Amino acid sequence: MGESVKRRINGIANKNDAFELRKLLDAARSDLTELRTELAALVADATDLTAANRSKTLTAPTLTIAGGKKTAETTGAFFAMAGGTIRYVAAGTDMSALVGTIADAKTAGWAFYIDSAGTITTSAKTADAADLAAAVALMIAVAVPANKALIGYLFVSTSGATFVGGTTDLDAGTATDVYFSFLGNATDPGAMTATTPAALTLEA
Repeated sequence: MGESVKRRINGIANKNDAFELRKLLDAARSDLTELRTELAALVADATDLTAANRSKTLTAPTLTIAGGKKTAETTGAFFAMAGGTIRYVAAGTDMSALVGTIADAKTAGWAFYIDSAGTITTSAKTADAADLAAAVALMIAVAVPANKALIGYLFVSTSGATFVGGTTDLDAGTATDVYFSFLGNATDPGAMTATTPAALTLEA
């Protein structure tokens, strides 16, 4: 309690009134402290939600595999927002290079992202998995980088030979490809932190 408030309370002639007033002000201070804490939590939650909604694909990017290509490309133009900046990607745009080797009879995947400068990047390859479902589970567990929008996923299953990213054609006879385009927000803002404030204890 502030020193000036204490002096004023101490100056009240009726000490019983001064005591009750001190209790009332102490309760008010406690309530205001709780409310300030809740307000800070709400501001933090709003900040997280705002950041999460500043990076997303606005129209569907359609990925495909063209003959003799070593990565996926877009069949149609799309818009994305990354870090609050809207970017346009033309049809026929190649995704960035794949890096990594998939062993024979295994499946692995990569994710493609776009940033606020319009630069497309590729994630690290997932670990080799026994099948597509297992590879997808590994891929969706990878967090989308901050201020980047997820464009889509590419998965490759091998049969009869290893697959070398950036070297092996995606339409090679020993590779089976599955690609998923992503529309919307793929960033998790995290658990909300605000809780219901304690009931006010002030009395009239």
